[in-house]
Amino acid sequence: MVTRPACRSVEFAETFKDPSVVAAYRHRPPHPPGTFEVLRELIVDRPRSLLDAGTGLGDIARGLAPDCDRVDAVDFSRGMIETARGLPGGDDPRIRWICAPVEEADLVGPYALITAAESLHWFDLHVVIPRFARLLTENGVLAVVGRSAHVGLREDDIIPRYSLNRKYVRWNPVTALEEAGLFERLGQEETGPVPWTPTVDEYVERRHSQNGFSRDRMSRDQVARFDRALRKRIAEQVKEGSVRMEDGRLLGEVAGLVVWGRPMASARLS
Repeated sequence: MVTRPACRSVEFAETFKDPSVVAAYRHRPPHPPGTFEVLRELIVDRPRSLLDAGTGLGDIARGLAPDCDRVDAVDFSRGMIETARGLPGGDDPRIRWICAPVEEADLVGPYALITAAESLHWFDLHVVIPRFARLLTENGVLAVVGRSAHVGLREDDIIPRYSLNRKYVRWNPVTALEEAGLFERLGQEETGPVPWTPTVDEYVERRHSQNGFSRDRMSRDQVARFDRALRKRIAEQVKEGSVRMEDGRLLGEVAGLVVWGRPMASARLS
């Protein structure tokens, strides 16, 4: 049995429907180019079909569409889907944008690759994992895509102080699925790191794209205090030299991780 922690409940997932979160989402760091190279190599069956589950602004769907015969990009946030359509590559005729929970979406398999980029932890895994298993081609895999970005900022004391998600704990859904016998890891590869150079405004906006910092759910005072604390910390660390800045941009980097394998329709017997 895989039990999601309370910080990954539907209550917090609903945050990604908030207009302020949708607007701030574009300030998240981009996936390293190497991530797309790994994903392209994982598509071996034909037709070259992709399901991007929890697509957000469609970074993966739009990036891989030219290498696919068809793409189903699914997200339950209408704001995310509508915004994704207007971004570069969002009008690619190979992409079918689907606004629905992935647990209930009208999916037309089989898929040579299923991707979940920073989204797997929001799903009802006992529904989606068996579903993914049935939808994959013979050599198809589920690829879990992550990214980590930093500019050297010490903010571990600031984030929990202001986050609305007081129940947050670190949780790895891939490890949980493996322990439950619902996922067979076949490989993993790190990508990057590559430069990431946000402005201070963009860095703050990136934080407001996360589920604990939706401006639609924080009071004006909470937003002001959080933004002020974050900007003050950045200024302090730039002054002391532990955070570097050049031409008005913070000098950071972003790295990626792709873990792929076969989802199981049911848990393996020990």
